[in-house]
Amino acid sequence: MLLAPIIVASASAVRASLSWLVVYVLTVLVMQIIIDRFLCTHCPHYCRDEPRLHCLSLWNTRKMFTARAGSWHLGDTIVLSLALAILVLFPVYWIMRDIVLPIVYLISLIKFMSTLRRYECSRCIYFGCPANSVPEAVKKNFTCLVTVRSDRDTPGRIK
Repeated sequence: MLLAPIIVASASAVRASLSWLVVYVLTVLVMQIIIDRFLCTHCPHYCRDEPRLHCLSLWNTRKMFTARAGSWHLGDTIVLSLALAILVLFPVYWIMRDIVLPIVYLISLIKFMSTLRRYECSRCIYFGCPANSVPEAVKKNFTCLVTVRSDRDTPGRIK
C-alpha cells in the first residue's frame, strides 16, 4: 500500500529530471530511518533481544538503533511529525504539475493511511503510540507476556 503514493511521487519527480528522482528516493530512505529511530525504538517489539523486528508493519527488518523502552517525549512527536510532513509534501510540487496525479496521489495516501489504521494500528501491541487504535476493552484485558530485565547492561530491554 505504501508503494502506491511513492510510485506516483516518483513518476512525477522523474518527469522533472532523473536527479530529482534520486533526491526523492534518498529523502524517502532518510525519512524511513528517522521514523524507525523516533517511532519504532519505543515499541515492545523493538525492545526484544532479537536482531530483527517481528512487528506487523516492518516484519523481519534489521534493528539499527538501541531500544528506548518507555513513553514518548515531545521531541519524538515533533521529529516524527516533521518527517511525515516531508514525506507527504516533498513531491507535491511535481505532482501538482499534472491534472490527474494530484487525485491519484491523494487517493493513494488516503487508502494507505486507512489500510494502515484498520489492519496494523488496530492490532498493534504498542499502546503508547499515538496512532494505536486498539479498542479500550482489549487494552484492559491484555496481559503482557514479556518481562523487563533489571540488570544494568540492558536497561529497559524486554526478553
